[in-house]
Amino acid sequence: MTQEDGYREMRDIWADYNTRQAFEHELINRKTTWLLATQTLLFAAYGVTFTSAGNDAHVDEFRRVVAYSGLSIALIVLVGVVALIRSKFRSWKAYRAFYVDSKTVDPPRPLDKGPLEWGVLTRNTFVTLLPDVLLPLVFVAAWSALARDSLAAFVGMVFLILGYEPSP
Repeated sequence: MTQEDGYREMRDIWADYNTRQAFEHELINRKTTWLLATQTLLFAAYGVTFTSAGNDAHVDEFRRVVAYSGLSIALIVLVGVVALIRSKFRSWKAYRAFYVDSKTVDPPRPLDKGPLEWGVLTRNTFVTLLPDVLLPLVFVAAWSALARDSLAAFVGMVFLILGYEPSP
């Protein structure tokens, strides 16, 4: 293998790594976009109930359903985003291990001078991903506050959906 072939192989492996990272980040972006779109619609629906002249019992039930929906969506998106961040991290660790263990292939220049970082700097990458995790948590807190009167019922419903039976 010539030096040029080795460098080309190194660049191909690195391009594969970057493609995997970009794919995972696009999924995070998509989930965050879905979260913001659904939460906006649900908050608007919730807010409209304050100008409604409908039956108070029906309005309260509608608010509960909207709040449960918002809370559920925020939790589902949170789980998805955390799983995607974990995938990105595992991908980076796999490529880092590959380069550390390889006797013939080094990371491309200028990354061959020190430890292989995740993103520009591993600590910084974790910090930049915080909004992706914290944004769903903000909505979880908001919907929990709006649904606080019946939060116990919601938690019971979640456990039933998951197949957990309350003990007698």
